[in-house]
Amino acid sequence: MREQSLFGELRKRKVVQAAAIYGAVAWGVTEIVVTVVEQLFLPQWVSTLAVIFFVVGFPIAMFLSWTFDVTSDGIHRTAVSSRRGTASIALSLALLLAGTAGLFLLIKPALEDTGRQRGSTHVAENSIAILPFDNAGGDVNDAYLSEGLSDELRLQLSRVPELRIAARSSSVAAVERGMGAKVASESLGVIYIVEGSMRRTGNRLRVSVQLIEGRTGYAVWSDAYVRGTNEFLNVQQAIAEEIVQRVLPEAEQVATSPATRDADANELMLLAHYYEQQVRARPIVDEEKLLEAISLYRQATEADRSSAIAHSRLAGALLFLGDHEEAEPYIFKALALDPNLSEVQNTLGEYYWAKGLPEARTAWQRAVELDPYNADALANFAYLVSISLTDSRGGKGTTTAAQLYRRAVELDPLSLERHAALGVFLGMFGFANEVPPVIQNIQA
Repeated sequence: MREQSLFGELRKRKVVQAAAIYGAVAWGVTEIVVTVVEQLFLPQWVSTLAVIFFVVGFPIAMFLSWTFDVTSDGIHRTAVSSRRGTASIALSLALLLAGTAGLFLLIKPALEDTGRQRGSTHVAENSIAILPFDNAGGDVNDAYLSEGLSDELRLQLSRVPELRIAARSSSVAAVERGMGAKVASESLGVIYIVEGSMRRTGNRLRVSVQLIEGRTGYAVWSDAYVRGTNEFLNVQQAIAEEIVQRVLPEAEQVATSPATRDADANELMLLAHYYEQQVRARPIVDEEKLLEAISLYRQATEADRSSAIAHSRLAGALLFLGDHEEAEPYIFKALALDPNLSEVQNTLGEYYWAKGLPEARTAWQRAVELDPYNADALANFAYLVSISLTDSRGGKGTTTAAQLYRRAVELDPLSLERHAALGVFLGMFGFANEVPPVIQNIQA
C-alpha cells in the first residue's frame, strides 16, 4: 500500500519528529521575539520577519530531515526502503508544499494588516520633528535650557506656515523609547529630524545641533555654537533660521519670530515652561511648582510687555490652576497683541470653555485654521464638537469630529492620550469596527 510505504518512509526518516521539534522551537523563539519587540518598542516588522523566516525555513528543514539522517557515525543520506519509494517522496513533497502554503495563508491577514499600518504612515512635505536636546553637562539645573531650547524651536518653527512640526509629546516619547533618527522619522511621519545637545560651562554655552534626513539617517547640516549665556536667544534664532533655509531653500523672507526678543524674558519663559510641563506630565498637580511657573511667567510679561506668547502662557497656566478670573486680563492682552497666533487662540478657547461660554468653539476653530498642525487645538476642537453631537450614527458633526481626532493622532502618533481620545469617540459614536486597531496602538 502506498500509505504504508509513506508512513514507513516518514518513520524511518524521522520527519514527524523533526517537524514537532521545529514547530516547538519556532513557536518558542517567535514568542521571545514578540515579547522583546513589545518591551523595547522595536518596529513591528521585526516580529513579522521572524514568522516569515520560520515559515520559509519549514520546507527546508523537512527536506533535510527526509534526505539525511544524523547518526553516531555522522550525517548520511537516507536510503529508500520501500518499493514505492519514488511515489512516497512525490506524495510527501506535495504534502509539504501544501502545509507550507497553509501556513502562509494563516499569517497572510496579519502580514496584510502590518503592510496597511506601515503604508498608512503619511510622511508630510516639509515636516520636521524637534527631538529634546541632550543636557550634555549633566547638571540638572541646566535641564530647563536644553529642554527649553527644543521646545522653543518647535513652537517657533510651528509658526512658519510652510512647515509641519511634530507634536511635543511624540517627539519626547521618541527619545524616551530610544529611537534612532530613521525609526523616529518613520514613527512620527516626518522627513527631517532635528537633534542636538547643550552644555554650560561657567558663563559659556556650547550648543551642537544637526538636521538629519530621516530616510537615510544622514545629517544634511550640523553646527556648533559657543556663546555667552546672555546670547542663548540669539543661538535659538540662528538655529531656526538655518533650519528654515535648509528645508525651504526656495522660500524668500520666511519669518521665524521667537516668542520674545528680550533675553531676560526668554530665560524666564524657558524656566517657567519647564516647570509647567513637569506639572502637566504628572497625574497629581504639584501646585507649588505650578505657582512657581506662574510667577516666572508673570515676570516674563513684565520684562517684555509686547510678547503675546508670554501673556498667553501665563493665562494658560492660571487656567490650569483653576484661576479663571486672574487669567482673563492676560489672555485678552495676548489677543490684543497678536490675534493671529494659533497658540493664543487655543488658550482663548480654553478660557471660554472654562467659563462655559459658546465662544470656545469659534476660538478653537480659529486656532486650527491658523495652524492646521496644532495637535492641542485639534484635540480641543474635536472634543467640543463631539460633546455637542446629537446624532450618534452619522451626520456632518460626527464626520468633522472624527476627522479632527484622526488628524490629532496623525500629528501626535506616539501620544497615548490622543489614541485614547480617538478610541473613546469611535466607540461612542457608532464606529465600533474601527476601535480594535486603536486598541492595538494603545497596547503598543
